[in-house]
Amino acid sequence: MLGTAAAAFLVLASATSAFLPFNDVPMEAWNEAQLSQVLPPAHPELVAAMRDAESKTRYGRIKITTLINVTTPTPPCCADTISSIACRRLYSHNPARFQQRCEYDADFSLIQCCNTCGLEGADTRYEKFFDKYQSSQQCYDRHSVDFCMRFLNKADVWGQSSWSCDGSFATLAFRICRRTCGFCKADLYRTNGGKYQVTPCGRAPKVTAEIIY
Repeated sequence: MLGTAAAAFLVLASATSAFLPFNDVPMEAWNEAQLSQVLPPAHPELVAAMRDAESKTRYGRIKITTLINVTTPTPPCCADTISSIACRRLYSHNPARFQQRCEYDADFSLIQCCNTCGLEGADTRYEKFFDKYQSSQQCYDRHSVDFCMRFLNKADVWGQSSWSCDGSFATLAFRICRRTCGFCKADLYRTNGGKYQVTPCGRAPKVTAEIIY
């Protein structure tokens, strides 16, 4: 049986399965040694939240008492969340397949291997993925409406967590609740008087003023 830390990050590696040397084995059947080859270290805060959520929801539905409804004001930060080494290996193993994922898989292109897919072009890829806004094919939540509303409103276990719908935390928010968090906007990079620069994770987003000719 998978450990809690491995299970918590299993979703972050799902888009890479086609590239892996043991991709003939279903991901749910991987052992700890196999998982450690592709998964980053488990974030202790996320693991604790997963444990608390599993424990509490077992005994009934928890009510949201305060509505915050703060969707992301900024686009996702850009990084290779499965590690730059892993992304480069995936590219070396099958460049054509890697490029295809960069063009057609939002998770892979904008979160898991964003930097290797091209930091400078992340904003263009983002507009393409969400050109139809909430009607876009890539616009969906991986969890239930109830779960995502709790995440959005920082209710229950999320109230004690730093995780939120903000673009700075897109490594989680975009993956689990992108629709509810407000990521399905082709113009998310645009703001009053300018445009957000593509920002590496860990840095504050900056705005470049638009020049009108």
